[in-house]
Amino acid sequence: EAHYASLFQPSGSKHPSAVSKRKESKDDESSDASSSGDEEVLESDNVQSSSNGQHKGGGTGLEALFDMKTSRRVRSRYTPGRIIHDDTIADALQSRLDLKSKQNYRLLETLPLFLSIRRVRSLSSSYLERWLNSPALAGLGRTLLAKLIGAMECADPPIEEDVSVLQNVLALRLKANQLSMQIDQTSSIVRKMRSQAVAEMIFTHCLRGECSAGSVSNALKSSDDHLRMLRSAYAALGDSRLAAKALALSINGIASNFFESSDGDVHSHFGDIIRLVSVVVKSLGKLFNGFYFVESFIHISSGPATAKKKASIKTSARLIFEFTLLLVGDSDKSEEELAHFRQDMLRLRKQILIWCLESLCPAYFSKISREEQVSRQGACYKRGNVTEGPGAPDWQSALVESSDQHTDSPSTQKLFTIMRCMLFAATSSSPQMSTFAAKVNEEDIDDYRCKAIDCLCRDGVDVDDEMLFVVTKASSLTPSSKIAIIENLLVSCGTRRGGRIVSCRPGTVKELFLATEYRPVFKRDADSTYDSREFPKLAIASLWWRVTAIALVLSGSVPEVGKDLWNSQPNIRSLIKMTTSQKYRFPTADCTKKERESAKHEDQRLKEEEREIVRFLFAPPQQKKKASKPEGSTALQSPLHRRGLRSSARQRAKKERIYAMEQLRKEEEERQERLAIAKSLKSLSRNVQIYDLSQPARKPPKTFVEELLLPAVVAFGLPLQFQQCSEPDFLMKTIGEGRGAVERSYDWLIPVISSHPEIIDRLGSLTTCFLVLRAYGDEGSSDLLRLASPLLENLKTQLTCGHEQSLQTLELLLVDLSGEQRSRRICSHRVLQEIVGSADDWLDKVVALNGSPEILPLVVHYVRHALAF
Repeated sequence: EAHYASLFQPSGSKHPSAVSKRKESKDDESSDASSSGDEEVLESDNVQSSSNGQHKGGGTGLEALFDMKTSRRVRSRYTPGRIIHDDTIADALQSRLDLKSKQNYRLLETLPLFLSIRRVRSLSSSYLERWLNSPALAGLGRTLLAKLIGAMECADPPIEEDVSVLQNVLALRLKANQLSMQIDQTSSIVRKMRSQAVAEMIFTHCLRGECSAGSVSNALKSSDDHLRMLRSAYAALGDSRLAAKALALSINGIASNFFESSDGDVHSHFGDIIRLVSVVVKSLGKLFNGFYFVESFIHISSGPATAKKKASIKTSARLIFEFTLLLVGDSDKSEEELAHFRQDMLRLRKQILIWCLESLCPAYFSKISREEQVSRQGACYKRGNVTEGPGAPDWQSALVESSDQHTDSPSTQKLFTIMRCMLFAATSSSPQMSTFAAKVNEEDIDDYRCKAIDCLCRDGVDVDDEMLFVVTKASSLTPSSKIAIIENLLVSCGTRRGGRIVSCRPGTVKELFLATEYRPVFKRDADSTYDSREFPKLAIASLWWRVTAIALVLSGSVPEVGKDLWNSQPNIRSLIKMTTSQKYRFPTADCTKKERESAKHEDQRLKEEEREIVRFLFAPPQQKKKASKPEGSTALQSPLHRRGLRSSARQRAKKERIYAMEQLRKEEEERQERLAIAKSLKSLSRNVQIYDLSQPARKPPKTFVEELLLPAVVAFGLPLQFQQCSEPDFLMKTIGEGRGAVERSYDWLIPVISSHPEIIDRLGSLTTCFLVLRAYGDEGSSDLLRLASPLLENLKTQLTCGHEQSLQTLELLLVDLSGEQRSRRICSHRVLQEIVGSADDWLDKVVALNGSPEILPLVVHYVRHALAF
């Protein structure tokens, strides 16, 4: 104590002499021998000076710590014993504060000198409310509070004593004229600490209101002062992402405590949580970044599925969904604001999708796998070489129908209902959305939430390559579930919805095809007819064609994907041709007779090979069993002519009848078994095919065309997408080259040009010339006559744009001019007159076209043949 007292006494010289040290030591001994202890010194500020001699600094012992008026601090060279010193000072302050005597201004003046000591800060903050509410000490209390906050250490996470200071500051119950000061000082703590933990504590205090238990019902009764404090602290943090994360942690903690203390019926309390967040969002205004908040809440809710209960996961899913609805805001957005909103929603949907794959899907994965395994085992016979089959064909696709009709598995239905609603693939009027979102205080979906859901279903359902690729690589999904989820993502990008496919890579489509692979597991005693090295790679046919439909949709939306698949996969190329021409037949409409025969032959060859593989896998040939003989019979004698049997003729006849009936029964059983096997093989052969992306084009199954392809073409507007795509130009690729290709495309090309005249500029010279001839001939339709003028202009342009194109177009006209059919000669003559004029010298003008010397012999050759008629 004498040591501390000597530190704060006025220093006459920098280095005291030895005599003064001995005198100081005597004074210390006399002070120790006196009966006045520390507590007595600290009781009152009117302590009289003793006759023993007293320092000029104002008292001996620890009295100097809290009664001195100098501003000097403990020197840093005494840090080796700082812990002991700090504890001594803090204990002395604790003893002083524990006394029932009235506090004085000298104590409040002295305390700022020792706020660097952690315990002193904690003890001082616990008495702030008493001092601030005292009229005599309020001014010193405000000064002490400001210096107390300035002395807090910037640590993340904050130290225990500073946490206590923050809690005491937040718990202050002050008069109305000092509330603004409390809010300002709380904001000063946030600015100084810049800590997520500090912000979370402040937000939690503001949200819970005056109820320390954290009840949501009381939190909703928070006064405007708490909302002002929350807004001020939110703005003082200066980092919108950090502030959103702290707020999400606070909301999650309040909701978790509330749901854990409820009786299990959490659905009826979602409305309270949503109203709480709505009040906060309204209070924060433009300071609130909803996307950061929802992303932070998703990150907080993420975690291994084994560490969470399914009910807790469903609760998190529901809260994520409800918080996302708060992002809609003003429905009237400019184009720039809408573009930013779409980008933010795309980023947020990725986070939601990843959360579903990492937290939600693992909770259902094992059950879905068992259900699918049971369904596959039903299609496999014991006599087969494999342990399980590919299952029954499933052509129901979410591209054209809702996912609850897509599968018979209850677990899959529950999973997809949650995912479709969270990703806004289900509209507000769908049964799935009503089941998932209507149980807020047992009310139906209100108008505001309906509008918010419809807005997000229209403007917030874009899809990019990253989302598709994440699904293909998910380990918590079965292959069929991966395909179904991608279908549910893409269904929002149809013509009736506002979603768009932003990007996709060809590699993602190939990864998706891997989900269709069927890997048979052979039994130990399986037939070794097929060598494992030569056994072809197989695919589940229904999944294969469903992925093919997905690839077709992606090809129409992303030309890069369409170009790659056109060049690498003949099967996709065939479907693009069918869709562009809207002639859904195999072989495609552009094929010649020879090409049609070749395509049919290749398809039949692959089907025969697949039938052999299915027969080997599920119904290998078995050795015939020998017919059993009745008891007592021999191989050489019938039951009626056995020697050594003592039986009557009646008994022998009865045995013979029984034997015959048994034989008939066994033959009928074998026939029924053969029929069942044949029926099963026929079904299995439809669901097993060779996995080869580069194989020749296959004939699409009738079920696929009727139930999936045609509805998907209409839902996504694929014909128009392929017809209007110029790079690559699918229309011209589908038409082909040469007059024969144009003739084969005439019947479907005319309606396309009639509906979209702008396509005329992309037509080749031969195609344009042939259509002009049709328009002016007897076979010309009203649509062609209407398009004759733009077709002629296009033809004139092509005749003068290039030497080679001019010769090809002119040759086509001259061939018809010199042909045997009178109608074609007349039509060609009319077209030439329209191009070069109707004067008598039209032939000279034809020869002078493009100034090419090769035109003259060409014209002479064909005109000479024309003069014969």
